[in-house]
Amino acid sequence: MARQISTRRGGATSGDTNLLCLYRIIGNPLLYVVAMLATGASFYYLSQDPYVDVVAVPVQNNKAPAASLTSNNAVSTEGGANQLVKTDRDGAASKISAPVEREQKTNAPAAQSPNQNPKLLNEDDPTLIKLNQTYLTHLKSLPPLPKKVHILFPDKHYDVTHASLPFVQHSIIALKTLNPNWNIIIHDNDDVDSIIRRGGQEGIISQQEVDILVGTSTNGTEAAHIVERSDIARLLLMYLEGGFYLDADRLISIPMDNVVRDSTRLCLPTFDDANFCQDLQCTSPKNELFLNMIRDCSKIRMTSGPNGGPLERRKGWSKGGALFDMGPVVYNRNILSMVFEGVTYDDIGSHGGYGKARESLVNSEGLILTKRDKSMDGLLVDGSIQHYDRGALYSAYGMKPWAAAVDAVWDEKR
Repeated sequence: MARQISTRRGGATSGDTNLLCLYRIIGNPLLYVVAMLATGASFYYLSQDPYVDVVAVPVQNNKAPAASLTSNNAVSTEGGANQLVKTDRDGAASKISAPVEREQKTNAPAAQSPNQNPKLLNEDDPTLIKLNQTYLTHLKSLPPLPKKVHILFPDKHYDVTHASLPFVQHSIIALKTLNPNWNIIIHDNDDVDSIIRRGGQEGIISQQEVDILVGTSTNGTEAAHIVERSDIARLLLMYLEGGFYLDADRLISIPMDNVVRDSTRLCLPTFDDANFCQDLQCTSPKNELFLNMIRDCSKIRMTSGPNGGPLERRKGWSKGGALFDMGPVVYNRNILSMVFEGVTYDDIGSHGGYGKARESLVNSEGLILTKRDKSMDGLLVDGSIQHYDRGALYSAYGMKPWAAAVDAVWDEKR
């Protein structure tokens, strides 16, 4: 899960994107916290559980990772833990062709975001961001999107145990009710570890990385925090099995069959115009985009520590820059460098931002679904329901603000 102090991203709840800008201006996390207090900003969305994403905050001075469909070394580290170095993409991407389909259709309210207005779409528009045709060709080679949804939560039966809670009724229960022909899978913490071990067995991550993540009984190595394990587990699920991944706090009011089309191979909604949502992922299996994300995370985890070794875990939350990178930073960097041409995570603003990225994705020939997620209006929610608080559910499982929990595990004095 993501680990930045910032606003909540779209879908289940709302946030204030001004805080994202504030962080980018200030840079220092501690000064940012002081600024938030001074301005009266809410800390509610520091998150009450380790399974929730927040808006991505770019790490200063980082370059974009490579986006080759074939390279195994997408990210290198030079000069410290957080220095991500861009390498060249293998092969030249072809020029964008005229779109086959112009409009991404959902059953959302009539007032659509600009990326769904065909009058604004013109393949000759110089302000559009060109799509990587090599990557689109790769998407076309993938199988259809499987009808399965993955959720990570400590209790596989929380929809039954806490069925009376409005939040549960409008999230997991609504998901199952609206999608009877979809396979809804809740993975608990043991399942998360099994997914990571499977990644090692299939050669996607090394056995050393598996041991670091899940721990070993033979030498007493402690497992990484569930936040870190869940981050890599959901990427592995997307690559190995495909389908949807949803955070447990995603509220649902639209059937997936009303959103997904036969041509859909990837979903890239954005939280407002701040970044691509990590709390909602969907892809066909074996998508090279997710494989590159996994490799980037592995590179950071296994080479960002002392003397180029594995990442040091016994650090406090405010000092875990490399850990932050393995969340939304890696996710957004790879999307921008692989799906698009001539744009990176660091200069997306100069290309019209994420709004222009959404608008450009409509020219993906129906392969990529996108929508602006904001408050109760998004890819899977249409404004027909109100916000429902997740606090009662999370308190039932003793979930605490994840930052404090992470500090307890990564205490430097241990």
